[in-house]
Amino acid sequence: MKRFTSSVLTAVLTIAAIAPAALAAPKFDELRRANLEQKQADDKPDFDELRRENLDQKEEHKPSFDELRRANLEQKQADDKPDFDELRRENLDQKEEHKPSFDELRRQNLDQKAMS
Repeated sequence: MKRFTSSVLTAVLTIAAIAPAALAAPKFDELRRANLEQKQADDKPDFDELRRENLDQKEEHKPSFDELRRANLEQKQADDKPDFDELRRENLDQKEEHKPSFDELRRQNLDQKAMS
């Protein structure tokens, strides 16, 4: 009989210890709903909505790189840029005019050595 009594007593004590904890457990669904309702009621920004608006604005103001490239090429053609081939030819012509004659310089050098 002692065994039976101790078993019943153990069961009652266990139930008494667990039952309040089980009844006091929060109802997470209710808490989640209350939290969502509170978020909707607050004047907090909706980041998803802000992100969508920002993306829409970017699409509206997105530069057209093809148009910019064409405008840049047209501007380069319209500018008074130097013709490098022509400048090269002029430079070569000037070098030809002022090019020293090494044979003449050699003769002058030999003449100076001969006189000394």
